[in-house]
Amino acid sequence: MTLAAGEPCPCGKARTYGRCCGPLHQGRIPAQTAEQLMRSRYSAFAAGRPSYLRDTLHPSRRPAFDLKDTREWIERTRWTGLVIIGTTGGSPVETSGTVRFEARYVEDGQLRIHHEHSLFEKHKGRWYYVRALD
Repeated sequence: MTLAAGEPCPCGKARTYGRCCGPLHQGRIPAQTAEQLMRSRYSAFAAGRPSYLRDTLHPSRRPAFDLKDTREWIERTRWTGLVIIGTTGGSPVETSGTVRFEARYVEDGQLRIHHEHSLFEKHKGRWYYVRALD
C-alpha cells in the first residue's frame, strides 16, 4: 500500500503522512526520538515499506532480517492502529530508550493485537530498533 502525502499518517499523530512519517521513510530526515522511530516503523508496515524496517533495525540485528518474507507478510496485512502506552528515555539527547506499544492489524480476516516493550538505541547518531524486551 502506498500512502499519499496528504493522507492521515498511520502512526496516530494528527498530521498528514507527508508531514509526519513520510519524510523519514524517504530518508529526508532521521528520527529524533525513540518514539518517533517507533511510530515511523509502524507506519512502514502500514505503508508497505519493508526496506525502511530493515534500515532502522540495529546493524547488529540485520543479518537475521528477511526482506522478502517481511514484504510478503506486509502484503497480507492491513494495519489499523497504534497506541503508545509509555516511553522511557529515548529523547534527542539520550542514547537509549524504550517504547511500550500496542499495534493493531488484520491478517487472514482476523484482528490481531501486538503488544511489545521495545528497546531502541542510538548508533552513530541515529536511532535504531534493537529488540523486544518482552
